[in-house]
Amino acid sequence: MVLKRLFGAGAPVGRLKVLVALLAAAALFNSVAASASSGCKLFGAATRVTSGLEAGAALFTTQVSPFYSGIDIAVPPNFKFTDLNLLSTEYTFINGTCAAGSPRFQVNVTTTITVPGSPAGTSGNVFVYIGPAPFGTGCVPNVETMSGNLAVTGGPGDVPGRRDSSQINPGTQVSTYNAELAFATAGGWQVTGLQLVADGTNQLVIEENVHVNNHVCFADPTPGCQEGDGNGDFQGEHHGNFQADGDGCMDGDEDSVSSTDRGDGKDFQSTQIDSIHFDTVANAMTISGAGLAGGTPVTFVFVAVETGLTTPGWVSFTFSDGYSNAGTLLNGSVLLH
Repeated sequence: MVLKRLFGAGAPVGRLKVLVALLAAAALFNSVAASASSGCKLFGAATRVTSGLEAGAALFTTQVSPFYSGIDIAVPPNFKFTDLNLLSTEYTFINGTCAAGSPRFQVNVTTTITVPGSPAGTSGNVFVYIGPAPFGTGCVPNVETMSGNLAVTGGPGDVPGRRDSSQINPGTQVSTYNAELAFATAGGWQVTGLQLVADGTNQLVIEENVHVNNHVCFADPTPGCQEGDGNGDFQGEHHGNFQADGDGCMDGDEDSVSSTDRGDGKDFQSTQIDSIHFDTVANAMTISGAGLAGGTPVTFVFVAVETGLTTPGWVSFTFSDGYSNAGTLLNGSVLLH
């Protein structure tokens, strides 16, 4: 059952309605939900699944404002269209189906060589449709489906109706991978951006294991990976604050620990994470590494105890410069599962 994939065993159907209602509010925060350094940034009404068998996946909806969802995937500088050799995703439709070109990959392209009908400097999107031809139509609902590699000769993307490059090369609304590869070579296509987008009617779809060459967005959690986030103010010997993210293996964010005031007026930002350990008995997370405290290099150990139903949570900082501070949360929370 798909709801079990989202919420875990015993999830009532009514929770789907609650989820959809909450997505409108959640979308407000998702423009900054994913770390830019991870190269996978959610936009629109997209959110991240935080529990159940699909924890860590992206959830796209077109059922609430702004009625589109997506992942903006960073590409390296001077990246050519001909360098793109792996483009794929895994998807599960909870509501609706693929239709009218949604969902799709959008490859942002600028030409560098003039060819007939497409002068150098022409910019536009190349659409690569996720579902079956023509134009991504008729995905099977409630079944996790692999798109296959859409950027390889003879693959599922090399079928007429799976690609549209007409914004760059007029008259190619129904194209194939091999045809686009020839156009890209002749026109010197440079890739300036890449997105996975859903903007069809009444769609609710899980997207995970999104591959662009050797980069993966919203991958399946690795064994031992679990939720590990927190932020807030705490009161120890001195008042301090913290923000911690220790579940990059799950959500694609960069693991980090930071504070605008660790308790002595100095800010802190981790620059290196050496280890992350979860204690499932004590419901605690320990992160160690190196960073800058007030601009000075230090090593650190950060410990966080999860916020419970009746307990506020607790955090501790210990630094190599001799400073330490620990105390219970005054606000915010620590979430470890």
